[in-house]
Amino acid sequence: MLSTLANNMFYQHYLLTENAFFYSSDKWNSNQNFSYKYESNIVNNYSYTTMSSLSFTEGYKVITLSGDSHKLFPNDYYMIIASYSSISWNSNSSEGKLSYGGAILINPTSELSLKFSDEKEKYLILIPKIFFNKNVYMINDVVVIDNPVIVDIALNISVSDEDLEYKINAIINLMKIKSLKKKVETRSEYELKKIYEFIEKNIMNNSLNLDLLSNQLFMSKSKIQKIFHDNGKKYNEVVKVLRVNLLAEKIKNNVSKTIIELCYESGFNSRTNADIQFKQVKNLTIKEYKNKLKNKAE
Repeated sequence: MLSTLANNMFYQHYLLTENAFFYSSDKWNSNQNFSYKYESNIVNNYSYTTMSSLSFTEGYKVITLSGDSHKLFPNDYYMIIASYSSISWNSNSSEGKLSYGGAILINPTSELSLKFSDEKEKYLILIPKIFFNKNVYMINDVVVIDNPVIVDIALNISVSDEDLEYKINAIINLMKIKSLKKKVETRSEYELKKIYEFIEKNIMNNSLNLDLLSNQLFMSKSKIQKIFHDNGKKYNEVVKVLRVNLLAEKIKNNVSKTIIELCYESGFNSRTNADIQFKQVKNLTIKEYKNKLKNKAE
């Protein structure tokens, strides 16, 4: 089956970077609704992991990961991965583990590490976010998928599966059905959502801190910290990621203001502090990020 797929296809080479997926194309056969390449690379802790990638004209993709450790970065896709072995994840603002395997939905806001307890091949499903509009709402970088049908499908796919396209479409449709995809929200998740809403509304205020949150939301600081902990998050990291992402967006869209002005508008109290946190989240200094945008525009 794979040898058949490899003929007259659209060969692609992928790099998953801190901003998006980039690829170069060599050949496309209009009679096919997918493309295939035996080997592709993903940036993984400054080393390269060999893998296969399958891309459909509808926009979704399936990437075969080998090895037990991988790094993912912010992009325009919701990502689903399943494993019979344990899965653990960690980012600046989220961490967790499925000790007995399962499936997770991933939408990283910063660099996210994935680790499995075995090195068997795993299939990472990439679905464009525009497919869902407001059907999917994530307050964490990673959400455990509790719909047993989606889990079962995700655990039993492969690039040689003749029904792969139907299975991915089934996952997409199931994710759009709120009654199936949305579990009952716990009190802790509800409170975290309220905290998030307040932080996002006040992220440009450089006086934002736990004291302000506590006073405005009528919660003790210890309770707020516990809510973050119970949901696998850390207050300082959440604020840092939100401010860095806001600053990155302002730098991208504003050419009239100085970097210092944009730093203050994003809630930072100094350019130095902004530079340190920007590097931690984006793995680039502000200057490097600006140069990257400039080179891309040229």
